[in-house]
Amino acid sequence: MQVAVISLALLAAIGAAVLLIAPVRARLQFWLRQFWASVRRRARLARSATVISSSGEEIELPDAVLADMPWTGRIRESLFDTRLRVVGAGILLVVSILLVLPRLLPETRADELTVLVAPFHETGGVSGATGRRAAVELADLLATTSGPGVTVRSVDVAPDDLAAAQALLQTYRADLLVWGEITTGGMIDAPTLTPIVIYAPEGIQASYSLDGFVGRFAFPSVYPLATQPINGRVVIPRLVRALADYKRGAYSNAIATFDELERDYPALRPGLLRTLRAVIWWARGDYEQSVGEFQRAIAAMPDASPAELARLYASLGAVQYDMGDPASRESFNRAIALLQDQDLGVLRYSLALEELRAGDPADAAVSLEQARRLLPPSTPLLVTLARAYRLDGQLEAAAEILNAAARQIDADDRNVPSDLRPLVSARLRASVQGERALLRLAQLVDARGPLLWELDVTPPPWTQDKTTPSPETELEAILGDLSLALREATTLNQEWNKRAATADTEQRRVDSSIAIHQARRADLVLRQHRFWLAAVEVELARLRDTRPPTGVAAIWAGLTRTWSPATDALRQIDILEKTQPGSAELTLLRGKSLVVNDRLDEARTAFETAARLAPDRPEPLFHQALLIVPQNREQARQLLAMALDRDPNYFPARIRLAELAEEDQRWQEALGHRRWLAEHHPGDDEALALARTLRLSGPEGYAEAEQTLLPLVERNDADAIIEMSRLYRAAGRNDAARSVLEQGRQNTARSAPAFADLSHELGQVLLELGDVPLAERQFEAAVNSNPRHVPAHLALAQLARRAGNDRAAARRYEAALDAGASDPAVLEQIGMTLLELREYNAAVMAYERAIAQQPASATLRYGAALAYLGVGRLDAAYESARRALERRNVYPEALALLGDIALQRGKLAEAEQQYRAALQQNPSLAAAHIGLGRVAATGGNWSIAAGHFLNAVQGEPQSPDALLWLGEARLRTADIDGAIAAYSEALHLRDNFPEAYFGLAQAEYGAGRIEDALRNATRALELRPRYAEAALLLGKIYERQGYSMRALEAYKRAIDINPRLAEPHYRRALLLIRADRLNEAREELEVATRLDPNFAEAHYWLGRVYFAQRNIQAALNRFREAVNRQGGAYPEARYYQGLAEEQLGDLNAAIRSFETVANQSDDTPWAGEARAALARMSDR
Repeated sequence: MQVAVISLALLAAIGAAVLLIAPVRARLQFWLRQFWASVRRRARLARSATVISSSGEEIELPDAVLADMPWTGRIRESLFDTRLRVVGAGILLVVSILLVLPRLLPETRADELTVLVAPFHETGGVSGATGRRAAVELADLLATTSGPGVTVRSVDVAPDDLAAAQALLQTYRADLLVWGEITTGGMIDAPTLTPIVIYAPEGIQASYSLDGFVGRFAFPSVYPLATQPINGRVVIPRLVRALADYKRGAYSNAIATFDELERDYPALRPGLLRTLRAVIWWARGDYEQSVGEFQRAIAAMPDASPAELARLYASLGAVQYDMGDPASRESFNRAIALLQDQDLGVLRYSLALEELRAGDPADAAVSLEQARRLLPPSTPLLVTLARAYRLDGQLEAAAEILNAAARQIDADDRNVPSDLRPLVSARLRASVQGERALLRLAQLVDARGPLLWELDVTPPPWTQDKTTPSPETELEAILGDLSLALREATTLNQEWNKRAATADTEQRRVDSSIAIHQARRADLVLRQHRFWLAAVEVELARLRDTRPPTGVAAIWAGLTRTWSPATDALRQIDILEKTQPGSAELTLLRGKSLVVNDRLDEARTAFETAARLAPDRPEPLFHQALLIVPQNREQARQLLAMALDRDPNYFPARIRLAELAEEDQRWQEALGHRRWLAEHHPGDDEALALARTLRLSGPEGYAEAEQTLLPLVERNDADAIIEMSRLYRAAGRNDAARSVLEQGRQNTARSAPAFADLSHELGQVLLELGDVPLAERQFEAAVNSNPRHVPAHLALAQLARRAGNDRAAARRYEAALDAGASDPAVLEQIGMTLLELREYNAAVMAYERAIAQQPASATLRYGAALAYLGVGRLDAAYESARRALERRNVYPEALALLGDIALQRGKLAEAEQQYRAALQQNPSLAAAHIGLGRVAATGGNWSIAAGHFLNAVQGEPQSPDALLWLGEARLRTADIDGAIAAYSEALHLRDNFPEAYFGLAQAEYGAGRIEDALRNATRALELRPRYAEAALLLGKIYERQGYSMRALEAYKRAIDINPRLAEPHYRRALLLIRADRLNEAREELEVATRLDPNFAEAHYWLGRVYFAQRNIQAALNRFREAVNRQGGAYPEARYYQGLAEEQLGDLNAAIRSFETVANQSDDTPWAGEARAALARMSDR
């Protein structure tokens, strides 16, 4: 930038000088006047033009009529325009000056070691010719011998003191200043030089690419090089070369030279050599050697200023910190003492790291802000500051700093040599992405403590956060950030390993060891990102309620090992445990992942192992307690108390203890925990929890609860307003509850999530006040404001149930599921209702979601099995029923359900065995008796089945299902009146029972009570609009009544509901044949035979249609198929088979067909037709 500015200034000076020449100035003025006149002339021409027509009339043309000069003409005119050529030449001159001038100016390249040589003082501190000559000779020597990467410049005047020398270095932006003293009359190639160097490297440095270097190390700048005069020609060029190698990252060459100089020249003072050697040892990961070198460097600089020594002690402390040596604090204290109330950025940075390690992020943030003020901007410093703010709960400040860190990356990777920039960029991006992921996670859970502890809280914190529209989306974004960080860290690790291999092949051992250590550091970062990736995957699995696959899906999952985030988490943990065996953190995370995968026994083992690995940590005991709560609450409480003994600040255990105490109504114990949480884990949620417990504890807690809530209510906090209304309702002050809610609604925008909450709660208050219509309007308002408001959907569903409208209730329950209902009790209620309404898919969703919250619940497992059976997922139903039995040894309903599953699979013996096992546990269990009846019915033994169904009714007289099956059996055994009675009784017990209405309609149809059958079939369809069998029956009824069009529509409805049913296609075809719509009939029959290849009647009638359409061969095929499907006993089809064979000229086959019909059915019309055909053929 400076070069460009100088170039432009010189260009301006040259232009001004040219303008001072009178002939040039006059010529330029002439050109400008001509150019301006031309422009004005063109402007006048452009405004108008006048032409003379053939009649002699003058016509002025408007602007739009003027024709432009062709492009070719314009180009030709431009090429020969003198002014344009002059302007072009001027532009070319300017560009040439800008390109050439920078090369003519002295340059300081940021990637080179810039060396300044100043005149030496002669003996006695005077300036003289000897010192000036020596400086010039040394500068020429360095310029010719230092090799690439070194720029040497000399200055004419020696600095008067160290301050002037440092100012000179900064003025020239140089890295190294060489000056000092020379013996009067001495030469640089004789031992007459006592040099001093000021080493303050700037610009591009390879050391900036080393993880952990930037911002943490600072070194003295003034180094006397010798204790007595040395040969400058021999020593200084080698030192400069070594410093250049160090700057560009050729550490093997640099340290070899440092070692040689210290060994070969005892007169050298090794402070600089040892300081840089200490950095190289640190970079190699040999911290003990680095500490030793720093200590020797300090010893070698006894006359250094206190501020200079403070830098060395700060760097020594940084190395000791990295090796985990408590002596780092002593080094930092020594640096503080030497600074004498001055400040040092690297020391502030190191102190902040120690504060973070000690768990004091607030002080760390203060120290880092001070370091930020003292140090140049750097991404690592900013990321560390963001981390401190995050750990201290200052999430907004952390986000702001992290954004600054992201912007700083591009500037930081320009500070290293070009070959190292990809590595630096990868490292910095990984650190920013990783910290961003953790910050987003902290924001999601509103972290006020250690992030892993926040994730231990169950249910997950975000399920209580109404301001987060989609926690799953946010978790997926966090996974994306962590995946990017993991990828960058992996790339960094690989690239450093490649550099190590390359260095080894070139015998650069030091460079190789540094690269290996950097790869190790990248691997540590990589492991951290992988750990958090697994942790977030576990939380995502918890949120998604993922369940283990079954059947073919389980086989596929076993082969691919991919089915859920929790499984992915286990894979990440497996990778980490290969390099970190025996890690308590990983074992804990494994246990949590196994819990989500419902592998509870393995999870219990994992938590017990973690407890052995970390006997002082509370987390293993906490997770063991969570597993044991359903079986032994007292033992769980003991484990939670032990966890608090290990760490009283472990708030997840205290939260769970408070919840258990509240569930058991041990209010004083619960209040003790809630008060601790409100004080030590403060937040609005803890204040609300305390107020709720105070309310539930009884009237003596109402006053304190109200005082706890008032500050939040004054801020119009919706949750606090709702809790206040519940407090007033508990105190019998419903009008006050209504008032506080109405005030809250008035102060809340309708688009705000809180508006729906307040409306729903107001609806509940109005219900208690007896105003049901107004309450319903409030619930509707909540849903309109927030269509995903689960409680409002549930409230509307309950009102619909109360009004007897189960169909509307089912829709509301499904809407609640779609909106994300998650409370296990509510989900179980939804599931049971949906099972009653035969809405099995929605019931599956409800039970799966409930099981995710309470995986040990046998009742939920049983309900899920019923739902799976309803949708035909037999493997899932079997697995869920089996797990219900594992959790409850005596569970006859689950045994009966296993029988139902076996029956569906066609395993009659197994089904009967399960039913009888269920009856051993409960002899009156209707479901088991019904199962035995169904087994008998499957074998065609409907009389025996009727006996079992009767046993079911006797065992459970109030069972509508038992009466339904009894009616079915009586219908099948031609006991029409008994069937009607059974169906009617079932409907008496369950009014909205579509299957019973259908069965009753079938019985009435069989009894010839067509109008009653029509009414009940219609009712079945009203209750269950997608009841294909009822629609089919309705079509039969219409057909019997002579309403062909209605029948066609009813059969079409049955097809639309269940396209796999063949009979409605067949019956439509018969009606279409009667209407002489043969093509349509043919299509319907083709579908029917395709759906049910054993449907003999459909084959026969399809043959009749083909026969009518003169497609004799196709008709013959269908007649033969029909006969075969009936085992040869189908006279009509065989007769028409004979006709088709006759038409095709196969007379022998036709005779055989007719003879078969005549012999099979002597007393049927078809026998007479067959004999007539035989007689006809004999006449031929």
